Amino acid sequence: MEFTRLGNRAVAVVEGEDRIAFLQGLISNDLAIAAPNRSLWTGFLSPQGKFQYDLFITVHGEQLWLETEADRLDAFVKRLSLFKLRSKVTIRTAPELSVWAVWGPDAELAFGLTLDAGNAVEVGGGIAAVDPRLAAAGLRVVLPAQGAEAVLKAKGLTDARFDAWDRHRLSLGLPDGSRDMEVDGNLLLELGFEELGGV
Repeated sequence: MEFTRLGNRAVAVVEGEDRIAFLQGLISNDLAIAAPNRSLWTGFLSPQGKFQYDLFITVHGEQLWLETEADRLDAFVKRLSLFKLRSKVTIRTAPELSVWAVWGPDAELAFGLTLDAGNAVEVGGGIAAVDPRLAAAGLRVVLPAQGAEAVLKAKGLTDARFDAWDRHRLSLGLPDGSRDMEVDGNLLLELGFEELGGV
């Protein structure tokens, strides 16, 4: 079982009493699926229905954690804020959180999870979730950056290089944001979102 930090991914936080209704109308999946024990993968689209961002969404207390591309995070938060209007929500980047991938035989057991896509559990002040696109991918873990590596090593996991994760996810045909999907270039159905549970 291995883990690596996904430095190309980062987290935005949406909170406030209207957070569910606000976000529901902006994404391609049903936000009702997301719960403290279930994560989801979804797309954020242009007004023309073309891909702009992919998001992993987890529920943490009264917050929604939205994982997306790190180098496009500020632009994403700005874009989301355009739709806020009178909704009672706050949207911010969360540099205090880090994103990790965990994979390998029985990796889910280290977190007390079954190998079902989207299964999630709280761990170390964050959340570990079986990849909601494809369980064979392993887990995506969002943790407070300080002390995250120690939390993962305490689970008996071995530190690995990012390119080892990249080879793993490519072998499964899983996309990684705009590295693999052209922004404003394709409809989600052309990008496999339906097959991967993103619609």
